[in-house]
This record gives sequence, C-alpha cells and structure tokens, in this order.
Amino acid sequence: MEFRILGPLEVIDRGAALALGGPRQRLVLAFLILEANRVVSTDRLIDQIWGDEPPDGARQALFSYVSRLRKLLGAGRIQARPPGYILVAGRDEIDALRFADLLDGANRAPDRETAVARLTEALGLWRGGALSDLVDYDALRPAITRLEEQRLSALEDRTEAEIDLGRHRESVPVLEGLTQEYPLRERFWTLLILALYRSGRQGDALAAFHRARTTLVEELGIDPSPELRRVHEQVLQQDPALDLPAKQPPAAPAEAIQADAAPGPATGEIPKVARDRRRPALIGAAAMGLVAILAVIWMAQGKQTLPPMVWTIGVDLPLSGPGADLGEPVRNAVQLAVDDFNASGGLDGSTLALEILDDAQDPGQGAENAEAFVNDPTTIAMVGPWGSAVAFSAIPITNQAGLLECSPAATHPGLTKPRDGALDVRSVRPEAINFFRMAPADDIQAVALASFAYHNLAARFALVIDDTGVGRVIADPFEDEFQALGGTTLRRALNPNADPRALLAPLADELNPPDVVFFGGETDTGGVALRRAMADAGRLATPLLTWDFLLDGSGSDSGSYLEQTGAEAAVGSYAAHASLPDPKASFIDAYREEFGTEPDEYAAAGYACVEIITAAMRGIASSGPSATVVRERLREYVANPEQRFETVLGSVGFDANGDALRQFVTFYRVEASAADGTGDWVIFKKQDFGPAP
Repeated sequence: MEFRILGPLEVIDRGAALALGGPRQRLVLAFLILEANRVVSTDRLIDQIWGDEPPDGARQALFSYVSRLRKLLGAGRIQARPPGYILVAGRDEIDALRFADLLDGANRAPDRETAVARLTEALGLWRGGALSDLVDYDALRPAITRLEEQRLSALEDRTEAEIDLGRHRESVPVLEGLTQEYPLRERFWTLLILALYRSGRQGDALAAFHRARTTLVEELGIDPSPELRRVHEQVLQQDPALDLPAKQPPAAPAEAIQADAAPGPATGEIPKVARDRRRPALIGAAAMGLVAILAVIWMAQGKQTLPPMVWTIGVDLPLSGPGADLGEPVRNAVQLAVDDFNASGGLDGSTLALEILDDAQDPGQGAENAEAFVNDPTTIAMVGPWGSAVAFSAIPITNQAGLLECSPAATHPGLTKPRDGALDVRSVRPEAINFFRMAPADDIQAVALASFAYHNLAARFALVIDDTGVGRVIADPFEDEFQALGGTTLRRALNPNADPRALLAPLADELNPPDVVFFGGETDTGGVALRRAMADAGRLATPLLTWDFLLDGSGSDSGSYLEQTGAEAAVGSYAAHASLPDPKASFIDAYREEFGTEPDEYAAAGYACVEIITAAMRGIASSGPSATVVRERLREYVANPEQRFETVLGSVGFDANGDALRQFVTFYRVEASAADGTGDWVIFKKQDFGPAP
C-alpha cells in the first residue's frame, strides 16, 4: 500500500487508487499520514479539523471518519491508542518519508553523480503541490509549507550539483524558469549567474543580477543578500574561483580531509554562497584552519580514531538572575564530568574543554549562545538549556548545524514530539533529531496521575476540574487516560473568581460520589480555594490529586499551597512531578567532596549528558571520521534508538523523538508534621512510566 501526499492525497492499493471519502475524512487521513507511526490525540484531530469552535457532535463525527478509514485501509493500519489514533506504515510506503530518505542519501553520496541521481529520484515522487486537494485547510499549511521548502531545496541542491559537474549550459534554461517561478529565492539567482558566467555569458550574468536586485527591491524593499552581492563582484572581477575546475586525480587521504575542512575557491565550487543551509556561514577562519591542520596530521598517521585535539562542549545554563540556583549545580556537574574524562586520559589524544555561557533564562540570549557554539568548529556538542523557553530558541539553530544538544531539564512536550509541534521547531532538518533530554516531558504526568488514581487510590470515578487556563494541558489527557484504564469521569471548569463549592456538589451524592478530585491548575488559580471548599463541605477524606504546579514549597513558605491551605486541610493532597532516576552513590559522593554540597537531580543529568557525549565519541572513533564530520556523526550515534549509554543515572537510551526511554514520575503526599509542624510534601513513591507517550 502506498500513501501519497506529495501531490493530491492518494492511497494506492495493488495498483489502484482508493476512494477516500469527503474532504474532512481525507483531512483526518492526511494528519495521520503526516504523523505516521505516532499517536495523534483525539483532541488535536478535532482542533485541526474544526478549529476553535467544534460542533457538539465533533467527537462522534471523528469516530465515524476513522471507522470508515479503518474499514477501507484495514483495521491494522489505523489503530486506536490512547489518547487518540495512530497510522501504522513503513517508511517505504509513504512518499514523503521516501523523499526524506532519498535526500539524506544524496547528502551522504560519495560523489555528485550519485547525489544527482538520488535527488532526481526524490523529486520524481512529486505529482504537484503537496496535499493540493486540501490546501484550503489552514491547519495543513505548516506541513505543506515545510514539504514545499524541502522540494525547492532539493531542486537547488540538484541544480548546483549539475553545474559543478559541468552541465552549466543545460542548467541555464532550467534556472531561467525557476527564477521566474520563484523570483524571491536568491539561491536560484546565484546559481543562474554562475551558470551563465561559466557558459561564457558574463554580460547576461550581470544582467541577471540586476534583475534579481530589481525584483527584491520592488517586491520586498530589500537589497540582495551578501552572498548574491559577492558572486556579482566575482563576475565583475572575473574571479578564477568561479571557473569550472579541471578534473583532479583522487586525493590522498590527508588532502581529502583538508579539502573537507577548508572549502573555498580552490575546490572550484561556489565560494561563500551558503552552499549548505544546514551549516552557519560564519566560521572563524583561524579555528577552521587549526581543525584542518590537525586533521591532516591525524590522517598522515593513519590511525582510525578521532583527530587528536581539544574538542569543545558548549554549556548553556542560567547562571545569573533568579535562575542561577538552577544552572549552577548542572554547571558544576558538567565540569566534574569533563575533568574526570580528561583525567582518565581522554580518547586517543583527544581531550575536552568547556565553553560555558549564561542565558539568564532569556530566550534571545540563548539563541545568541547557540549561534556561538555552532560557529565554533571545535564545538561538537552542547549541554543545556535548562528551561524550555530557551530551548525553543536554540533548537532551530543547533538543528540546522547538526549540533547535538543534551538537556538535563527542559520538559515542554513540543521540544521533541511532532504531535505537539516539534517539527516546526526543527523545520530546516525535521528528520535530524539533535535535541535529547534526560527529564521526561510534562505530559508524562497525565499518564502517571491516571495510573496512580486508578491503581494506588483504587479510584473508579473521578471529578476532574480545571482552571480554564494552563490546567487544561494536564486535565484533558488525565481524563482520557483515566477513562482508558476503565474509570469514569465528571468534568467541571473553575472559572476565575468563581465559588468552587458548586463544583463539589457531586461529592454529596450518597449513592455514587467521586472517589477522587483531580485539579488541573495552580495554587492561585483554584488549588487553595478548592481544597478549602472541600474542608468546609467536610470532604477532606476525598483525595485531591494534582500536578507539580502545586509543589511550591512547605507550609513555612509564604504564599505556597500548604501555607494558604493549612497543613491539616492539605493532608490527602497528592502531586506528581516528572523526575529523573536516582543517581549513583558514587556520583553523589564525588560531587559532595568537590563542591561541599548536595547535588540536585538535574546535576546528575548534566554529568550523564557528558557521559553520553564521550561514549558517542568512542562509538564513532573506529570509523575514523574527519574533523569536519565529527559533529554530525556524534548526533547520528546518539539518535540511534538502539544505543544505550551507561551513566550515573543508570542505563540511558532515547526514542526516535529524542525523549529518554525511562520516564520517572515521583508522587508526593502532604505530611502535616513535617517542616516543624507547618506541613510539607514528602515522597510517597517513584515509578518508571516509560517509554514516553
């Protein structure tokens, strides 16, 4: 069976196109194909199909669409998996995934002829605009735009390779058409100018530049980019670097590495015209030259290992302002791990250094730090950021450059999970997973809390209340998970400044009262008011279950849930926290001895990140990678879901999205006698709920 979205939506079975039904049913299938082999929640499908105001019967209508599709495709193709549905298909059955695989194969091709062949095969999969029969649906626009960008990039890559192979004359009419169709894509203009110049048409090349400049000024009010202006200057100067190079005999290994390390006019390729969109254009010449020199020495020695040099790990953490107490323990642990690696002798002459930058929990500063890391060719990996907001600003930069990021703590689901928007974050290279996190995403709490209520509290009927704001992020999936386990729910919303007592009326039902009250919200958006209302109604025996937004301190901390509620009234409250495995005692002892204080759980994760990076260095060493590809090889090694790394947190592996396979959640209960009788949260249990949902 073939699932085709690189053109009108089609499903081909045994050579025949299937009748896929009406627009909304086709839309459901399109979203499932785009997220193939990943669960798409029911709520997300409803939101994407009907928008912000779905009709009352939306859930039932969705069920009908899915049922018809399952009957059409076979029940094994679309499966119901909480909290939604999943389309099961091989990569070779989906044209968009075959396209991506062919692009990856072109990037890895040993020569340009092979790259051209693979790019041509990839582009041959397109039958028109992506999902052209559903283009009017706004919810599909991000995916359509992403696919179209990949197609145009592939066209650019193929045309450039054709020109480098000496087919500049044949490329001119193709590029004339492409610049007409896509007049604002400067790379097409750059390639047209080069093709014309190599065809002996210097005047036409200059005229093409002037056409490009006029178009950009009139359409956008901007001047041509530095790259386009640079190739224009080179044409004016008849720069020999633009000439087609003579064919050279195969280079010796050392020469090949130096060519890899320091591309430029001598290679005969387009100089300084941003050939590789996955690498930043700004690379320090001195640092790059050093990498090249060391690579030559290494290759001359003929040893199959990493080029022996001082490699850098970038560290991005909050080290000033209110977040400093979060970043400092991780920084200490990372330094300890690097010191331990170097003290052990490093790896065949390679050692590690740290470049530690403070993001002060500012996304803009985090983006600048990421730029600094990717622009240093000796930086092969990054630890951090600590927080999700900074991670959202850093990932687009590091993903484009293929720089591995290992975060101890960033927990927003959208950083890794396509259903929550991760493909938009890494839109330049969506299939290149480079962000890996040690801590579970926040959405694991819904799975854990539902299990805790059903199994540990023996609840079968839950009153689910949300604060109409951020709390719905946890209340919705909790309700779905609890129902999937076999429980029933009653849903209520606590509006701002509303009296919660009316919402608690079901607790007075003598025949069938709820076994547990679940609250999705914060201390000051209803947590305190709800528990006080339960106390006033004499219902403190009913457990209150919630997430870590209420874990805001003991009863001695002003403004905390426990301080405002009172220790006695708070007893019977349970909260979950997405957490990490317990660190090994040897790490705790070493950290305590070095820094004179106890490490927090994220410090151990920082140390483990360095252990993963160094293990990956050892893993790729035997292939003898050149200095210029170490960064990408490290990323690929860690991204392999089959890999396992022994760390101070035990065995660590990552799934296909970059989430840790082990997903620990710690449950807390209130102990009234703790904190000198003011009450505090104490650990009730800790459990692994992996793999990630």
